[in-house]
Amino acid sequence: MDLKSEFQKYLTELGLSSASVKKYSEQVPSYVKSIINKDIYSCDNVNDLLIILKNSQNSTDFIKTDSIGNHMYSAGLNHYFRFFSNINVSNFASAITLSFKDSHDARLERLKKNTSKTTIKQVITNTFIRNPDVVAERLYLANGICEDCKQKAPFNRKSDGTPYLEVHHIKPLSEGGKDTLKNTVALCPNCHRKRHFG
Repeated sequence: MDLKSEFQKYLTELGLSSASVKKYSEQVPSYVKSIINKDIYSCDNVNDLLIILKNSQNSTDFIKTDSIGNHMYSAGLNHYFRFFSNINVSNFASAITLSFKDSHDARLERLKKNTSKTTIKQVITNTFIRNPDVVAERLYLANGICEDCKQKAPFNRKSDGTPYLEVHHIKPLSEGGKDTLKNTVALCPNCHRKRHFG
């Protein structure tokens, strides 16, 4: 797989301008390679990529250049990390599909040989601090009805008895979406998953 080309497609699908796609896919990786002598496109697992990101972002040269460049470099690396993580999630989903297409007996045979030990993967992520008023008001406006399928919330919360809906950002915060009522909808869990994966 040509990671650079796939990353460019990913950025384009996010709706970024061709200039931004070029900066994030060419200038940022080139700059990272110049300061730590590592190529992000040569990584074949998330842990190696995390080491590159950490080493880059701990560099005083990176911090200074990123600040001067209006945080273009950290934004580019964050985009690449999300892209690369999605590939790994997609690969796992593909593996599940292949397993499901296999016979029940073949799966059971593999499961007998499985040691049941899992691999631990460290993931570093940025979290957006959201406005609680946006969430509360969106849920109030929805009045317990999913704004996609128009069905009642599937259950009520144990904590306070309110209808369980999830507030979804139409344009994700990670892509520059605003944390506003206009950019949110209240969804049942199924419709929320459909917005992300459907």
